[in-house]
Amino acid sequence: LVALLALHCMLLLVHCQTYLRDTRSKHAVTYGDVGYYAFGRIGSMLVDICIILTQTGFAVAYLIFISHNVSDILDDYYLEDKKDSIVSRGLILAVILPPLVILSWLRYLKMLAPFSLLAEIAILFALFAVFAYDIQSIITRAWSPVLSTKISSSSQQLEDHDPSGGSSFISTASNISLWLNLSRLPYFFGISVYCYEGVGMVMPVKNSMQNPSSFNRIWSSSVILVTT
Repeated sequence: LVALLALHCMLLLVHCQTYLRDTRSKHAVTYGDVGYYAFGRIGSMLVDICIILTQTGFAVAYLIFISHNVSDILDDYYLEDKKDSIVSRGLILAVILPPLVILSWLRYLKMLAPFSLLAEIAILFALFAVFAYDIQSIITRAWSPVLSTKISSSSQQLEDHDPSGGSSFISTASNISLWLNLSRLPYFFGISVYCYEGVGMVMPVKNSMQNPSSFNRIWSSSVILVTT
């Protein structure tokens, strides 16, 4: 649902830009331009303020995420006492912030292509690591007790553990939480919206494409692929 709403709004924004260019002969390059032609100067200011606030929030969240993960990795490998930290997170932020600021000064996305490729490779590596850990955890917590049970004693164990004749796999797998906590549903939607915060890159990506007419197809395919 969140993916569909985000994709609809992104494509609607592109449609507005195309409409202004083809129908009203207006050259809308930035988000502020679209806001200006729709609601005047106030619309342009509101759009720019919202872009600044949202992108600042996302950037701060990314910085906190990076500093926490780098700190945890360093502590896990080089520190025996987990109560302390080998490097403060503030120092990590001070180290990673200057390169990120310099990258944000690049006005053309083509210059960011090599860095984007490295980032995509790192993301794929992280996804494979997470999936491998999840599969290993599921096998260890659910399947291993069943697979390690001797055939000769399996019937007796099932009778002793579950008089109704249920499987030992069910009792072991029940340790894995599969229930829905409705009280955390707003938190889930917040995370979901955060995952699709790429709306700030819609117009820059389209404007930098060699064939902008294929943007809708490529962008829709990317969002669907990421969601599935």
